[in-house]
Order: sequence, then structure tokens, then C-alpha cells
Amino acid sequence: MALSRIWSAFIIVAVLVAGYKWIFTGDETIFNRMVVDKADDATDSIGYIIIGQPKTAGYTSRETFVKNMATYNYALKDSVYKPK
Repeated sequence: MALSRIWSAFIIVAVLVAGYKWIFTGDETIFNRMVVDKADDATDSIGYIIIGQPKTAGYTSRETFVKNMATYNYALKDSVYKPK
């Protein structure tokens, strides 16, 4: 009984977070990715831009920071805005 409540909570939280991403960030493929994709598939909506120097965060260079973020499926972007 407790296990079913835990799984239900996981599903409810996942749907709420996906709904937030869909409504407020404009991620139109979030529900499709939740059903179809695997964790190691590349996505185009997850990205970041670097402001400042990664050395202040403890990384030896910019390349090591980019490599570390790539393990979490984050890609370095040129702009915070989506291309049109």
C-alpha cells in the first residue's frame, strides 16, 4: 500500500513539473519526451549559457566545465532565446 502511494506521488510530481515546463517555459515536446525518450537521448531544450568564469566555481578550465555538464545532458548554447 505504501509503495503504491510512493509511485503515485512520483507520477503526480512528474506531471506537475512537465505541466510547468510546458506552460511557463514553452517546452512543447516535454510530454512526448516523458513517454518516448530514454534518459541518455540528446534533447534540444536543455541548455545553458556561461556567465563569468568556471574557474571561480572550482573547475580548471571552461572545457572541463562543458564536459562535466555534458554528462548531465546539458548543452552549451549561444543564447538564452530559442532559435527561430
